[in-house]
Amino acid sequence: MAPRIFVAAVLSMLAGLAALQLASLWPLINASHEAYELEALGAVNLGVEGKAVRLHGLAIDREGSVWVAEVQPPDPHIVIVDRDGVRQRSFPAAAAAGIAIDGDTLLTVRADAPIMRRFSANGDVIEELQINAPGIYVPSGVARTVTGYAVTGAGSGRMYLLDGTGNQTAVLGVDAQGMPQLVDPSYPMLDAKGRIYASDRSGRVLRWDGAEADATFRTRGRVAAVLSGPRGAAVDGRGRLWVADPDARRIWVFSEDGDLLGSWMPPGVPRPMALAISDRRIYVADAESPILQWFALPD
Repeated sequence: MAPRIFVAAVLSMLAGLAALQLASLWPLINASHEAYELEALGAVNLGVEGKAVRLHGLAIDREGSVWVAEVQPPDPHIVIVDRDGVRQRSFPAAAAAGIAIDGDTLLTVRADAPIMRRFSANGDVIEELQINAPGIYVPSGVARTVTGYAVTGAGSGRMYLLDGTGNQTAVLGVDAQGMPQLVDPSYPMLDAKGRIYASDRSGRVLRWDGAEADATFRTRGRVAAVLSGPRGAAVDGRGRLWVADPDARRIWVFSEDGDLLGSWMPPGVPRPMALAISDRRIYVADAESPILQWFALPD
């Protein structure tokens, strides 16, 4: 057998075994937690004719407007809609990799350089900071903290805490020797208690309270591997953590203590990528389309 044919046969066999294992786990998953059903409240198509637009980030400001980061070749754009999806404005944001709200402005990091930018609602760049943190070459996400910023680094396996001028003050996600313990971390965020979260491509979401990780969110026991590729996450008013998992094609729901409560497959969202919660609503962005949808949060 030719080498290429042999390799293709092996890869095909491994893919089949993985699919069989995943299929065998779904009955265990479905039997161990609640299947959530949320009331659909609305949807909006943010697509642009002739372009393959996909959504990858969400943030909500204090007025309730939703800021959406979209991949729109050749450059990413930010689209702002009101709470009911009415388009307000849009502007280009070259190489934007992650977004977060800070007051009336939007924070982004560049995917091609250790640079953080601040945009006004009109799309003007009003501040640009160099991220001075050893080892961060490709930032993947940003969040505003009480004292500065939290930035994840794709490939570095770390979360960097920065002061207000972009200088590193601490590193999260490392062991006692300083070796990285995260796998492609992204989508950092803060909850109402000031705790920091980040998704990890090894199949978990971690939470830090200060310098120490105080919780790990993932499905437990025999179904641990099913939380396969968590991305965006958000915490609701009851402390529940909602985690978008585009690879599993669903959203997982955890208690504040890390227990798996259930999962939800939002209709019309084949691969949920990013989430945002405000005013008892959850907004969901799809990784494969320009559709933004929102639903009523359950009690």
